[in-house]
Parts: sequence; structure tokens; C-alpha cells
Amino acid sequence: GCVCAFVWVCVRVCVCVGGWRCASQLLGSELSEAPAHVTEIVCSLCTALFAFLLTFFMLFHLYLISINKTTLEYMGRSPSTYHKGSILANFEDVFGPLSWRWLVPIPSTGVPSGWSYSRELEAGSGSSGDLEDGLQTMTVPSAIADAVLVRRPQQQGTQQILANKADSRSSRLSSIIKS
Repeated sequence: GCVCAFVWVCVRVCVCVGGWRCASQLLGSELSEAPAHVTEIVCSLCTALFAFLLTFFMLFHLYLISINKTTLEYMGRSPSTYHKGSILANFEDVFGPLSWRWLVPIPSTGVPSGWSYSRELEAGSGSSGDLEDGLQTMTVPSAIADAVLVRRPQQQGTQQILANKADSRSSRLSSIIKS
């Protein structure tokens, strides 16, 4: 979804900015016969730098898609819980199942919705972000970018623990904000 649109816009900007310069030279306009002005040299260097940076960003985001991580998950250096086992499966998880439509800027049909993704956890691995009160954190993309807490099987007094944790966290947060 979003990454696909970003990559598409980056490619289009490079083509549009650099394309006019190349087209004017190929068509034999007055610009190609005149000596290069400082403005043309500066604009060409800026275009080359912009194209280099966009290429770097595109390759970096293709790498992130191949390991099925977001930029924030990559910076956190935590193991990916969304990795599907193969690069192709990771690309299909992000862009959808029809590979011929990946470069076309139209929305994919069906899954994924962009709001929820399946996770593959090894039983008893302990590397899934366990908290001391029996909760498991799961990062879900959302407009406000907050963490969703998922309860494990029913435990006695879990609701009371959750309420106490929420109260203590909100009181600590309000005391930090006031100071």
C-alpha cells in the first residue's frame, strides 16, 4: 500500500525531472547547442543527487519488505514476528498476491488490509515481547501508532491486574507531564 505508492512517486519524480533534460538534448534543441551554464550544471547535480537518494531509499525499503519489517521495527533491532519464511511470501504479504500488479499504482484487492497482519511465533520462544503480568505486545499499524495488548488464556484476576497497571501507568505519566 503505502510503500508501493512511495516507490511509484519516487520513480515518477526521477523520470519527470531527468526526462525533460534528456528529451531536450535528444531532440536537438537550442539548449543542447549552447555551452553549459552554471544553472544547468547545478540543476543536473541536484537531480543526480536526488535520484541517488531516491534509489537508496527505494532499495532500503525493498530490503525492509523482504524481511517484512517497518522502519521502526528495523531500528529497534528486534526479531521480526511477521516474517513469512521467504522473500516472495513477504512481498505478497505487503503488495498482495498478484505480482504483475505490484508496479501499477492501483489498490490491491483483498488482503492484506494494511491494519492487521498474521504473525508466526515459535511456541515457548519467549522472544515475543512478554511482560511480567502475562500480556503479550503486538505492534499493529494504526493512525495513532500505539501498541495493542493481547491477553493470553484466562487467568484468575487478569482484569484486575490490567486495571491496576493502567491506573499506575496513567498516574506516572501525568506526574511526568506535570514536572
